[in-house]
Amino acid sequence: MNITAAQKRRVRSALGAVRKDFTSQRVRAKRRGIGWELSFEQWCTIWQSSGHWEGRGRGGNAYCMSRMGDVGPYAIGNVFIAIGRENSSDTPKKKSGLPIGVMKSFNRKSFRASRRINGKRIDLGSHRTPDLAHAAYLRAASPIFLKSVS
Repeated sequence: MNITAAQKRRVRSALGAVRKDFTSQRVRAKRRGIGWELSFEQWCTIWQSSGHWEGRGRGGNAYCMSRMGDVGPYAIGNVFIAIGRENSSDTPKKKSGLPIGVMKSFNRKSFRASRRINGKRIDLGSHRTPDLAHAAYLRAASPIFLKSVS
């Protein structure tokens, strides 16, 4: 199969746009004082394995690359793909002051975590502190967890 010059130009153009997205995210992280330890290839692999490549973008309903607990660098093992409105989930969003995905248990002595995945509410268990419950909420976005509930 021979590839025409026009096809090669389209591939180069698409790859250039993707590299521009990568560079843009890396530059924005640097401006915010956040470390960046991902290569272009690693960044692409994370996005492709998430299944949300086409939904990438900025804003509440687009998918974005997030850091666990919003701490540390963008690095393998410290990032996951989430919907933009969930990305800033460390900041309280509710009247209770608790992070998204966390609520007080009925006994008022523990905190429950839950997350919607593929339209289903998944209970993530009871935790001693809001921080532990929120960590469970963030872990539920990892590709390994998502495969286990699919």
